[in-house]
Amino acid sequence: MLKKDIFISEFDLQTHLIDSLDDYYHTHTFYEVFYVINGEIDHYLNGTVRTLKTGDTVFLRPNDLHCFLRKPDQLASRHRDIMITEKQWAKACDYLHPETFNSLNKLPAPFSCQLNAEAMLRLENKLVKLSSTNNDLSRTMQINNVCIDLLSLYVENLAQDSIHHSALINQIISKMHRPDNFKAGIPKILSLFPTYSQNYLCRLFKQHTGMTMTDYLNNIRINYAVMLLQTQNLSIQQIAFECGFNNISYFNRVFKDHYKMSPSQFKKRS
Repeated sequence: MLKKDIFISEFDLQTHLIDSLDDYYHTHTFYEVFYVINGEIDHYLNGTVRTLKTGDTVFLRPNDLHCFLRKPDQLASRHRDIMITEKQWAKACDYLHPETFNSLNKLPAPFSCQLNAEAMLRLENKLVKLSSTNNDLSRTMQINNVCIDLLSLYVENLAQDSIHHSALINQIISKMHRPDNFKAGIPKILSLFPTYSQNYLCRLFKQHTGMTMTDYLNNIRINYAVMLLQTQNLSIQQIAFECGFNNISYFNRVFKDHYKMSPSQFKKRS
């Protein structure tokens, strides 16, 4: 059911199936989405090389430098290239969300994902149908539909990332509330998530909570300090240490920021 070349309009969308002559470095003046139809192939992109497998899909922007580096055992691999003008791509992006176009362009690296066999076949069928359409209005609608199908991969990925990120932040917060962890501090808490870099977790935490990890942790510590001030006969210095503050002056300052009085004044009132 695969069609070798589908040239639909030199102004809107062009696509072809490539199995050779793709080993030269180049950029584009248009947007391109390609997916590997079968086999494996090495793909050079903006200075990095990655081995792509069947279903791997990459969204290329104008000026992304890439080429395919075929090893002897990769000569049978094929990829579908879909070239889309900026005007058409922006139109499809706006249909999904006004910020989709800018969001894709601002990514540090081109977006990539995995296309399953069913979705790939559905796209192939739409492209074949599109190639036989002569009515301009119908063709325009079908082109837009193909672009939206492709962009939906990006939107779905964002949704999955959001769910994953929310679960990750909840795990971090849960760990932060354990006295042994908030006493030890942020480095100890972050060490419980070795899969991620500390800078990444700190940025993600602020993005989801609106607070830095330090501010959030201090809230937990101060609430714990209040409980100790009200229930335990400990010195201010002992309470500061139990909450993870190694500097009594810093503890006093943070406490005063929260309750507009020093820990000593709060203890007397309590």
